[in-house]
Amino acid sequence: MKKEEVTGEMKARMSEADRQQLFGISQSMIAPGHPAQDNTPEVVHQRNFAKACKERGWRPVWHKTNKPTRANIGCPDFIVAARGRTWWLEFKRPGEELRPDQTAFRKELAMNGVQMHVVHSAQEAVDLIKGNT
Repeated sequence: MKKEEVTGEMKARMSEADRQQLFGISQSMIAPGHPAQDNTPEVVHQRNFAKACKERGWRPVWHKTNKPTRANIGCPDFIVAARGRTWWLEFKRPGEELRPDQTAFRKELAMNGVQMHVVHSAQEAVDLIKGNT
């Protein structure tokens, strides 16, 4: 099996040794408190981030994949207008990588001088926008 075929749920159920062999990262090698230690489902972080945006007056567009959408394939989870900028944010579980369509989308943005950020928690996303990272 190729690592890009492994879902977040599959990864969470893997043994430490299998995860290390396939992805080259071990949870035990990650400092406590680092976002990669968090096993919270991605959607929980997304909901918390959407709530944080509302509380701060930021304007998010949340591209949810649980419903039919007209967004382009590979579009990141959030596009956020905040603090005079537009932020493109993709939430990923620790150790998870972008799908090929997301990588292509990110490359197209970069070719136009726009950065797509990959974040692992609502707090990481808020800190990024606030300039705390």
